[in-house]
Amino acid sequence: MLQPQFKPHSIQQVLLRLFQVIPGRSPYGSWDPGRCLRCAVVGNSGNLRGAGYGPTIDGHNHIMRINLAPTVGYEEDAGSHTTHHFMYPESAKNLAANVSFVLVPFKTLDLVWITSALSTGQIRL
Repeated sequence: MLQPQFKPHSIQQVLLRLFQVIPGRSPYGSWDPGRCLRCAVVGNSGNLRGAGYGPTIDGHNHIMRINLAPTVGYEEDAGSHTTHHFMYPESAKNLAANVSFVLVPFKTLDLVWITSALSTGQIRL
């Protein structure tokens, strides 16, 4: 369930527009169960500090980070590579061209945000 908000939008209308903008096919191609991929999910916790997991994290095929988790200056502990970055719209930032942005919507307005960003290239709410 999405969080209620002060400026309501019709969820049906928002989803209809969203799926007009987002392609109906996966950009990742077909799934091959014979291909083993390793994923690392790295959070913002300070628990990694001093752990030296950076090379282990960077050795994964997909490295997913959450919100504004820093890597610069923490490469030895948190790694330096990122393939997917999960963020709320409020914490969105510019990412490297080889990093996939994964929106974590928690209100209808977030779906309006992503539709606007993908259709016009501008954020309009």
